Amino acid sequence: AFDVLTLAPSGLAVVVASVWMVDAATLLAAHWHISHAVVGMVVIAMLTSLPNVVSAIRLARRGRASAVVSEAFTSNSLNLIAGVSIPALSMTLVASGTARFAALWMAVMSVVAIGLASRREGLSRWGGAVLIAIYVAFLAVVLRSGGT
Repeated sequence: AFDVLTLAPSGLAVVVASVWMVDAATLLAAHWHISHAVVGMVVIAMLTSLPNVVSAIRLARRGRASAVVSEAFTSNSLNLIAGVSIPALSMTLVASGTARFAALWMAVMSVVAIGLASRREGLSRWGGAVLIAIYVAFLAVVLRSGGT
């Protein structure tokens, strides 16, 4: 019963905090002359991922590898694919070149992550390093393009 009573206020807090975060990021992007696409794909994506990273670390320390994979694929990854990638790929006239690139890169990185995690030994340190390298390359391309 207590959980049900806290659901609405918690949901409202998440929405309000998200609006504040996006507004602050937009203002800072304008002030520092940074593309909104870069702010959205890098800064906001990283900030919204922090709770998932904390959860994944706690689960990994408890030896719950399957729960870590589930956390990764059912949280931001799924939200980004459903909320950003599919619309960006399907609305080529509206989406910027960087947004289309990010959507495609995200899909490729997801396939690589699934492939690396599906191996018999699971996701190794080497596989993790590969994923980090792919993401660093993505950041380099997005930051170099300026979000256009």
